[in-house]
Amino acid sequence: MSQENVERYRRGIDAWNRGALDEWLENTVTPGWELVPAAGAFLGLAQVYRGREGALELWNDLRAPWEDQGLHIDIERIEDLGETVLALFTMRARGKRSGADTALTWAHVITLRGDDQHIRSYADWREALEAVGLRE
Repeated sequence: MSQENVERYRRGIDAWNRGALDEWLENTVTPGWELVPAAGAFLGLAQVYRGREGALELWNDLRAPWEDQGLHIDIERIEDLGETVLALFTMRARGKRSGADTALTWAHVITLRGDDQHIRSYADWREALEAVGLRE
């Protein structure tokens, strides 16, 4: 089941990058879906997003500040850890108002149990690696 979790995450990222909201929701949101953003990483984000409604809110909150509502994610490393998936990635975007290009390293630790999917975001790869007991 764990490799299936990795592929599911990859499909969700692919749908996100293409701006395919319905496909992203289908591949990403489970009945027990929850995402906790890294504290203070982006202004205007909620402390936690839950369920389909929360996923829609996250979609809008994260895409709104960027040109053409775009935000592209390049997976740099992904680890299958059984019920947990670690994804280290680079987010790339261009500011809607400033036109400035930005690239930020980011991480997700995704824990899957049945229909529950809990995602914890980290703005520091080292912290994410430590959270799952790995090193760079």
